[in-house]
Amino acid sequence: MGTSLKRLAGAGLLLAVLTGAAPSVAPPPPAPRTLMVLGDSITCGMVSRAPSCGSRFRGFGTLQEQLLAQGTFGNVIVDAVFARNAANVPSVTRNGATTLGNYLAAGTQVDALIVALGSNDLQHSPRPSYYERNIRQILDLAAGRPVAWVTVYRSDQRWYPRRAQTFNEVLVRLAAEYPNLTVVDWVPTLMANPGWLANDRLHLNPDGYRARIATYLEASNGLWTRIVAADPSATTTTTVPAG
Repeated sequence: MGTSLKRLAGAGLLLAVLTGAAPSVAPPPPAPRTLMVLGDSITCGMVSRAPSCGSRFRGFGTLQEQLLAQGTFGNVIVDAVFARNAANVPSVTRNGATTLGNYLAAGTQVDALIVALGSNDLQHSPRPSYYERNIRQILDLAAGRPVAWVTVYRSDQRWYPRRAQTFNEVLVRLAAEYPNLTVVDWVPTLMANPGWLANDRLHLNPDGYRARIATYLEASNGLWTRIVAADPSATTTTTVPAG
């Protein structure tokens, strides 16, 4: 009986060699996806730590921590700078398109973006063509990555509400051309709660900043849905921020 078993085992081994059979190996888990939030001083007000924002605009929220706690994107980069424009300013850090381009050129993984820029672009021109050129620079750099762009509002000068409306109209129009773009309309929420505006009629008070975080969280969920639809291998994660 022992000899028979040995012969069977040998025959099985020979068959495995001849057929090329090998033990199954589980594929490695997919790498965590990275969400980038590209913002200005309004985004500064939503984070717990933002050295680039300066002491004047200290954070009133925990945006990065809450985005990570959703368990979708394993990495979250929040890059927010006071007085940042979407594009067309000489300062590197205050130019959103240049900042994004530098990240990509350095090989930083960026799978999706929340863009909260435009309020400072209103200072330079009322022309839709100017806004379109600036917005396109970021969308072209995104190169098909899912983008959620938050609409803008400011009323610290009488001409800004109309300019903000024009900027937002350009965003909506470009969404028809860029299928990766979702316009996140923050303005109706703010208009329903005017008490969230700070005294400068541009930034928010602590309640406003915390409420705006909810808009970003919803936008993040929408971006994740797009990623999963394009790549079902994407999985959620339980990564939490360090420190």
